Order: sequence, then structure tokens, then C-alpha cells
Amino acid sequence: MAKKIKITSCTDRVTRIKLPELRVNRLFEKEGQSFLFDEDVVEEMFYYPAIEKAFRDGLFYIDDKDLRVKLELEEESGEIAETVTAPISNTTILSYLKVKPFNEFETFFNDLPMSQKLRFVDIAIENKIVDYQKNGLIKEATGKDIMKIIQLSEEE
Repeated sequence: MAKKIKITSCTDRVTRIKLPELRVNRLFEKEGQSFLFDEDVVEEMFYYPAIEKAFRDGLFYIDDKDLRVKLELEEESGEIAETVTAPISNTTILSYLKVKPFNEFETFFNDLPMSQKLRFVDIAIENKIVDYQKNGLIKEATGKDIMKIIQLSEEE
């Protein structure tokens, strides 16, 4: 019997892992939602660049340390591999948007992959955060004008 591996979504966006050739089609509808996969299937998923990138960008989390080390998502010591972005919680994103000073926000935000930057956009809109400096940096990086989106949604 194959070892089962739990994969958890680390984003509040609806995401899907769909690989027909591996008979995988899982829809993650919310942050924290998990599914079990056979270990060999998870290993084979990493032959698909888009899937590997989703794990490296921190959109999904593998709940098995040995497999994370084998797939180079984590070092043997427990440190996250340099090529991997740690999953970011919505609470952390809100903290950076609302509380942290701009220079800390800028340093943190600029090092993120685009998929994580887009999570900042979603959460800023959802929470109607209108910080001119931070929204300007987000707009420059993603092309999304948070203040304009908030304004248009309030006009409707």
C-alpha cells in the first residue's frame, strides 16, 4: 500500500492541481483545505514545472518532512530551501499591510514571487486598505490599482 501524503492549500484563492496523466484532479477551494495523495504521485507531480512552481511559491504545503527534503523544498536541518517561499498566512499579510512600516513592507514584499504578491492585492481589496505608499508599491509590482478597485466597488 502506497504511503499517503497530505497536501494543504496555503492560499485563500481557489486553486486546482489537475494532471490527467497522473489521474489527479483536486480543487482546493479555501486556505487550509487538504487532500491525501500517494507519495509516488506527489513525486511525479514535480516533473511538471507549473506544479513545482506552485509548491516553491508557497501555494501548497507538503505535510511530510522527509518528502519535502527529498523534493528540495526543505533542508535536512529543517530550514526552508533557498528556492522556496514559505507559505504566508493572511494574518501576516494583514500585519504587513496595516501595521508594519513602509521600509519593512517594501523589503518583505519585493522578495516575494508574483503569486504571493497577488495575495496582497486580494487581501488589501477585501479589507479596504488605502495606504498610498504601500498600494503604490503593489501597483508598480502587479499592475493592480488597489485604491481604484476599492473606489469602483464602493460606487456600485
